[in-house]
Amino acid sequence: MSWARLWRGARLGGLLYLPWFAGAWWYYGSPVPHTIVAKSAVTPPAHLLDRALVPLPILSGKSLTGNFFLPTYAEFGGWPALVWFFARSLTLVAVFGWLAPRLSAVARRFSLTLFVGTFYLCSFVLFPCYVPPWTLLASLVLAFPVDTLYRHPAVGARPAAASTIRIGCVLAIFVHGAILACVAW
Repeated sequence: MSWARLWRGARLGGLLYLPWFAGAWWYYGSPVPHTIVAKSAVTPPAHLLDRALVPLPILSGKSLTGNFFLPTYAEFGGWPALVWFFARSLTLVAVFGWLAPRLSAVARRFSLTLFVGTFYLCSFVLFPCYVPPWTLLASLVLAFPVDTLYRHPAVGARPAAASTIRIGCVLAIFVHGAILACVAW
């Protein structure tokens, strides 16, 4: 794609967006959507050191970002420690999977995207509606090594190893289904 075409597209998008931008600015007194303005009142203060140390709260479990596989509002309590352990383990593998050199390139890119995304997610109060897309990305990161392991020739030669992987996957789906049933209850 040429830069000229990209620039023409950006100008066209800006031209199409201009009436909404001007109307919102005139009506609301600001082009910034009110949801952003409202959430800025409850955004925690940010310091450069806080941003640089984002991985530490994730590792220690003191960040909502580190719990992509937990039910909504799980931090208010009532969930067994095993659910927390299960969710934290999956999250840590997904967020820091980019550090594993044997992980496929695609999985490492997804994991790095998730890791960098945690810096963004830690910059404001994390409302539950923001978590599902990140959980989907984390699930993809976890699916790649399982698929690679399952397709490995050594696993193919051992039916017991292949069965163990299948049982582990079914167990993970069952646990999440049980958590969903508990949330619905």
